[in-house]
Amino acid sequence: MEIDQTTILLLMFGVMLAGILVGVHIGFAFGATALIGNAILFGGIDGEWAEGIEIALSGVGSVSYEYLRSEVFATIPLFMLLGDFVNKSGAAKDLYNLINHGLRAIPGRLAVATVAGNAVFAAVTGVSIAAAAAFSRIAYPQMMYHGYNRTFALGSVAGSACLGMIIPPSVLLIVWGIISEKSIAALFIAGAIPGLILAFFFMVYIGVSCKLNPTLAPAMREGVEEDKLSPAEIASGFGIGALILLVLGGIWGGLFTPTEAGGVGAAGAVI
Repeated sequence: MEIDQTTILLLMFGVMLAGILVGVHIGFAFGATALIGNAILFGGIDGEWAEGIEIALSGVGSVSYEYLRSEVFATIPLFMLLGDFVNKSGAAKDLYNLINHGLRAIPGRLAVATVAGNAVFAAVTGVSIAAAAAFSRIAYPQMMYHGYNRTFALGSVAGSACLGMIIPPSVLLIVWGIISEKSIAALFIAGAIPGLILAFFFMVYIGVSCKLNPTLAPAMREGVEEDKLSPAEIASGFGIGALILLVLGGIWGGLFTPTEAGGVGAAGAVI
């Protein structure tokens, strides 16, 4: 029986959606969908299923090998390693404290500092999950201590963590560049300004919301305002800025490829 490609596409989408809805891991749902679709495409709905599955599996192996042997894929673990070094060293917390102390007069300053910190952290690591993990431990407890609205605090952390998907060196942009065979450096340049604009409007929204509804972010408790930044915190915070200049400046200036920039950035984070 002949089956047109539109029907195969709809069948594949149905299998994928059903798998996700019943709780199958997304990776397995996508894999099963691709396998079934290729088996039908090459073997027919009532044809040589074994041949279709064999062709599909051989395609999976060859395509995976061709992608993984590319040095560009090394960019992803290198930037993740860079983010882990920054997070484990406590530099992310120092960065947050530095930004927080510079925003004393702004309503909802802890939430605004969370957005700004996530934007800077994204420009170092490019991994939104790492940003969410870091600032959920750093910023969220402080906002709760000072009486911030819980939903507002969680939204500030989760929403701003997504900046890592846009602001370079975004892992998402790296993957997209590999799949679409586009220049990763060009994608980084294209994502920088939209990401910064989004971060700016996040901060404006938080400031206006807290001004109109002070219960979202009550005034800071007494005693916190007098806290002073240590020289180590200041140096650590500015060290993050140096890493950004090293990584992104190196890519945009043509000194490094994205893969080399990830390695140089990871080495710089250790230092």
